[in-house]
Amino acid sequence: MKIILLLLIFFLTLFATAQESFYDHVNFGKFQSNYSNTVIYDSEIQYNQFGYSGDAPLFVQVWFPTLFKERNKFLKYGDFVLNNIPSNLTQVYKELQKQMDQIAIRDGVAHNIETNEPITYAANTTAEILERLKQIETRSVSTSLPPKLDYPLIVYHHGSQGLSNENSIMAEYFASLGYIFISANFHLPYENTTYGLLPYELEKENKHNQSTAKALINFAKSLSPQNQVFYMGHSWGAQEGWCFLNDPTWVSGFVSMETTIEYKTDTLKIKELWPYVYDAIKTKKNVFAIPILTFAAYDEALSFEFFEEVNSEETIYASYQKPFTHNSYTSMYLMRYFLSKGINQPDSELLLTQIEGYIAHLKLISAFTESILNDEKFDLTSHTNAFKIKRTPTIKKRH
Repeated sequence: MKIILLLLIFFLTLFATAQESFYDHVNFGKFQSNYSNTVIYDSEIQYNQFGYSGDAPLFVQVWFPTLFKERNKFLKYGDFVLNNIPSNLTQVYKELQKQMDQIAIRDGVAHNIETNEPITYAANTTAEILERLKQIETRSVSTSLPPKLDYPLIVYHHGSQGLSNENSIMAEYFASLGYIFISANFHLPYENTTYGLLPYELEKENKHNQSTAKALINFAKSLSPQNQVFYMGHSWGAQEGWCFLNDPTWVSGFVSMETTIEYKTDTLKIKELWPYVYDAIKTKKNVFAIPILTFAAYDEALSFEFFEEVNSEETIYASYQKPFTHNSYTSMYLMRYFLSKGINQPDSELLLTQIEGYIAHLKLISAFTESILNDEKFDLTSHTNAFKIKRTPTIKKRH
């Protein structure tokens, strides 16, 4: 009897101290999330740095579904990297990882998201906190890409100074629902240059034709040729989408996650700060012909006016009705909530509200893509409590 009591106390204690994870908040689908990676190249950009010279490399990460599940082989978050790098790209990738870690610390570790004050982690440095995040167990297993896949695809474009693995929870979620989710680095490292920027001479030569995004979409189509492709972009990644997805041959649907233009109505200011988006929509008057779901968190200054009447298909404007930060569209920004409760997290309550908002966005995005795949009218009924939603009728032509 005494042994049974001790065992009961042990298991109750174990249950009580079990570490909460992101996956406790996400209802995954029936598929196993598999992870693989590869390198492709953008022939329209030449890159000459860190011992490499040639077409610009894209370090591509792919999450894809299978029905067979291997529960004992889950990767850690830090395993979402490329391990088999061509020898001429070794130094490039090493430098890229170094700079990505710096951004991960800056955006996901170092500051209180409520006050923007630095967080003091007592005995731990911010680099050590990042290493703890990298030890978090995921729900993905490492598997080689099979020669044939038969699933719809999602191409994800990160924001300015963003990371290819910044939305790993989104990637795993959609893989579990039966999608191939593809991400890559849309930045490369340059010596003596801030991550995400180009040296001045190269910036002058930049064509701004979204060739890297197009290369990734073409790669996606090669994996599952008979299936539809969706483009999802956050911030600058969304801005890039608005610049070229007016050509409906690229993708079947577009999810725009807060370009930040949604909070501006002064067209001269928009032209100054976002000249390429302005040129595409106001100067060239591009008309889109695909369903679009565009997000921006509710704010008194919120206005989707700039993106109205630009689509011959339906555009849905959704604003989350609770406070939601610009980076909360990415799971990396929220992950430290799931560290040990003994680690100082002065903004933990706010982080939890952001996680709830993040999950609400995942649900709305999946409902959107499913409506396109099934060729059905997008039913928004179950999402109107979380989001203020406006849907616009299609237009015949631009005015």
